[in-house]
Amino acid sequence: MKHVWVASLGDSDAVRARDEDGIWTRMMLSARHDPQNEEEEKRIASEHPDEDSAIWGDSLLGAIKVTRALGDYQFKAPLNMAGRGMQWVYPALLSYREVDEWAAKGHVSPPYMSRTPEIRHTDIMDGDLLIFASDGLRDALPLELEVDNWDIMLGLLNGSADPRLGHQCVHSSNIADGLVQNVLFGSDDEKMVEVINGPAYRDDISVVVIKFVEAI
Repeated sequence: MKHVWVASLGDSDAVRARDEDGIWTRMMLSARHDPQNEEEEKRIASEHPDEDSAIWGDSLLGAIKVTRALGDYQFKAPLNMAGRGMQWVYPALLSYREVDEWAAKGHVSPPYMSRTPEIRHTDIMDGDLLIFASDGLRDALPLELEVDNWDIMLGLLNGSADPRLGHQCVHSSNIADGLVQNVLFGSDDEKMVEVINGPAYRDDISVVVIKFVEAI
C-alpha cells in the first residue's frame, strides 16, 4: 500500500478519487484557507486578540481572499517594511497607503497571513486518482448550484454529464484536460465560444491529475 501526504496553503484543492465497486468517492486532502473558513477566522482572531477582526469585505485586511500562502509577504512583514519598502518589490499587491489604513484601524501586529501548511494523509490504491486544482476550476461552475462542486466534478472526471450544467461531456485521453473542458463547456461549441469571448477577467484554471497504476 502506498501513502501520500499533502501540505496545503491557500484555496486550491487536492482530492483523492477512488472507484469503489463502480461508484467514485472522494477524500479532500486540502482545506480552503480563506476568510469564509470559520476555523481560519477563529485562528486569526486568536493570534490578534487585542484587535478588531482582520477580515472585512470577505477578504483578509480587506485586500486578499486567502489566509495562508507561501508568498504575499506584505501580509507577513512589519508594517513599515510592508508599505514603504515592499510596495516597490514586484509583484507587490499593495501601496503604502493601504498598509497605513491597516494601522489606522488598529491592525499593527503582523503577520496576518500564515505560511504554515495544513497536512493531510491518505492511503493510495491502484486505480486511485490524485487531483490538484486551482480554485478557478471549482469557481467556474454555476454559483446557483447548492452542492459541493466536487460532487459534480467527480462525475465529470469520469465522463458522466450532469444535467444541471446543460451540456454533454467530451472524452479526452488527457484526464485533466477533459475535466477542464467538461466543467466549462463540454461538447457544446456555442458555450465554448461564449467562454472564449467571455469576461475580460477569468481566474486561472490549473489542473494536475495523477493516476496510480500497478507497476509492471
